[in-house]
Amino acid sequence: MTRFASQEVTQQELAEIIGITDRQLRNLKTTVPAKGKRGTTLVYDLVPSVQAFIAYVQNTVETRITDKDIQAYKGRGEIARAKRDEHLERIAKVEADKAEGTVAEIALVAKFVGENNERIRAKFLALPSSVSPSVTGLKSVAKVEAILTRAVDEALSNLAEWEGGIDPCPTLEG
Repeated sequence: MTRFASQEVTQQELAEIIGITDRQLRNLKTTVPAKGKRGTTLVYDLVPSVQAFIAYVQNTVETRITDKDIQAYKGRGEIARAKRDEHLERIAKVEADKAEGTVAEIALVAKFVGENNERIRAKFLALPSSVSPSVTGLKSVAKVEAILTRAVDEALSNLAEWEGGIDPCPTLEG
């Protein structure tokens, strides 16, 4: 062997030689075993310790990626593809339903509801001016209530019979 075969080094020296910290070397105590102690400091045989560390690094690099790891990676890819395909199927179904007129875009529904709400609001805001001449001078609360109830019922029935109807397939341009 070489002249270093029986040379002893401390934990700090060995860590510096192989390029790791003292803590990392302590964590490798089963891989790179200490020869003994000099006082409170661990000592190592230089050559066998460096050889053990090199063997550990080579073994770690060779076994880092296993067939099991490769299969797990492929499995994650298959899962991702399945999820993507599921989402594409959902999108295709929504598009088909939209083409059939069984679903509508949120913007179209919101536009329709907004327009309907405006019509209802305008109808009810017009009630006081259209009903007030009929109730002016009436002293009976029952007669006033009857006229107001009839006017509200009439307004509601006019809204229910709206000529515009609901467009089953509205567009934003319309």
